[in-house]
Amino acid sequence: MQDKLHRWSSRDAMARFADLFNLVVDPAFLLIAWERVSTNTGARSAGVDGLTVRSIKAADPVEDFLVLRGTRIAQLVVQRVERCAFTSVAELPASVRGLGGFGSTGG
Repeated sequence: MQDKLHRWSSRDAMARFADLFNLVVDPAFLLIAWERVSTNTGARSAGVDGLTVRSIKAADPVEDFLVLRGTRIAQLVVQRVERCAFTSVAELPASVRGLGGFGSTGG
């Protein structure tokens, strides 16, 4: 799936994947993802929820763990996005930092 999405986005920079959320929460898709992730070397260490593959398998059938209503499947990062307006100029005014030459940090 990841390769397919990459190919689609490479062909069309304006591509939008409106139905991606529905695909990701589909139980069949989750089981495929589980099979892949649970065999990774990193699966032995606990995730952000403190669970390991071993502890999940020991507690309940994997299918129950994956499709429980209310299970957190993603994280949201809320962050301010700055909007900038750029002005094109023929040359920049002189500055102390600019005295060091191209790429100078002034140090």
